[in-house]
Amino acid sequence: MDDMDRPKLGSDVFEQIESEMHFQDQRFWKKLRAMQRPTSLAIKIESLTLDDGPPPPALPVKLSNIISEYGLALIEVEASKYPRPHPGRRRWMTHLTQRTEARVMDIIERLETRDPLLSLEHHGLSRSQMLEVLQTYSTWAIDMYAFESKIKEEKQPESVPVTEKTATHEVTTFDTDPEVERRNALLNDYKVATGNPANQRLYQARNSGIHKPQFYKWLKGTLPSTSETALNFERFLREKRPPIARTKRS
Repeated sequence: MDDMDRPKLGSDVFEQIESEMHFQDQRFWKKLRAMQRPTSLAIKIESLTLDDGPPPPALPVKLSNIISEYGLALIEVEASKYPRPHPGRRRWMTHLTQRTEARVMDIIERLETRDPLLSLEHHGLSRSQMLEVLQTYSTWAIDMYAFESKIKEEKQPESVPVTEKTATHEVTTFDTDPEVERRNALLNDYKVATGNPANQRLYQARNSGIHKPQFYKWLKGTLPSTSETALNFERFLREKRPPIARTKRS
């Protein structure tokens, strides 16, 4: 019998999960700390002593990517240990994403209160906007893992290898890897909504955030789902953005 909010994995597994999550906390603490900029108080103090030049630019998109990557990394640590297939996966994932959101926001709060002269506020994201970024990717993670459970429970179609040739000719592919299935479904949904653009138009588009080698790695499931490239490309697909051709250099 499993708990309501997570499966019974054993104390040793939960210790492993906590150790791996702590590693991610340390990793993203450094990334978030590198994004902090001097507060207005710090700037006022510095202006009395020296001229440090113009302020650095605000980078709200980069900060959002770091926050979403952080949340997904934590989710992956625990969700990868869940039994599959299992009817409780969606419920477990819902509770896991809620715990993850609280954990990330707590880390951000600790970081922001450790030094009154440094803050993430320079990038223009409020706490509620940061939480909204996390919640957006939490919904995606729940759907991804629920989809993974569903396709493993269903009878799988005969496998067709995902190759550059088949993908280029827009053949809908099937693979026993649930992550590949999810990515194919996401790509197919995008194409249905945007007039079925060729794969070449996508990886050559300047607004897709991906290039040809990365595109086929993503399609085959070898590009990590938590990588910045995968996150940006999947956001492009979910938002159904039309591909914009890169400007050719003269």
